[in-house]
Amino acid sequence: GGVGKIYECHRQAPTLHNFSFIQQKLIEFMAVEDMLFDIQEFQQRTVDRHALKDLNEFVTKVNQIQITTVQPQLSFQNQLQQRVEEHSN
Repeated sequence: GGVGKIYECHRQAPTLHNFSFIQQKLIEFMAVEDMLFDIQEFQQRTVDRHALKDLNEFVTKVNQIQITTVQPQLSFQNQLQQRVEEHSN
């Protein structure tokens, strides 16, 4: 117990500063987990048959996961503008 325990709890707790980083890592982790599940499902379904329909469904799932994890990239001008706004507040 004591102050050391409180400090340790505070140090390990996510802060607002790193929340977006942690959130993005969790999103990425879940996307990979979902994809691994879909891969296993696809492999099991296609062991005895090779149907184009199964492949199309699998590719569609892959594309949907990529859409949720890809972040739009800001142009250099927009990045600079965002940085100026962050530091002016």
